[in-house]
Amino acid sequence: MTYLISGLPCSGKSTVASILSQITGQPILNVGSQLSMEIETLGISARRRSEIGHLFLSYFSVDEIERIIYREIAVNGPTIVDGIRFVSTCEKLSSRVPSVNLHVCAREELRVGRMQARVAPSEWNPQMLDEYMEYAGEEPQFVNSCDYLIENNESLDGLCEQVKKLWTKNFIV
Repeated sequence: MTYLISGLPCSGKSTVASILSQITGQPILNVGSQLSMEIETLGISARRRSEIGHLFLSYFSVDEIERIIYREIAVNGPTIVDGIRFVSTCEKLSSRVPSVNLHVCAREELRVGRMQARVAPSEWNPQMLDEYMEYAGEEPQFVNSCDYLIENNESLDGLCEQVKKLWTKNFIV
């Protein structure tokens, strides 16, 4: 089974991916890293993580994201896909591979705090928040279309417990 993990920036997608990988032993495919490698083939590199998606979409279509992810799943088999930002990407992948969509959400003030923690205080500027928030319009669609919603508003221990319960209740065969 491939796990498609979606959510807004700093919602906890990579943390959920890591927990699932520990449980399942499956590899993690980070979408941002894949997109970064694609734009680097054009001789372009992002200065910040928040720029990767925007730069990629300046040169490629949203459909290309699904193609890149599918290519990796075809090579590596069932994978934990960390960092899907478009509902259409989840829908297309779900039609091609057996998968479960886990959407991770967190309160805005928590996400903003996590964003700020990722950069040195001297480098923080409000434009970074705008870059991260450009995907917020997809959030209601993800919440309505995901298989499972994971709310990351607690401690790391609370998130681990939530993911383990979800796994035990729904995925052990």
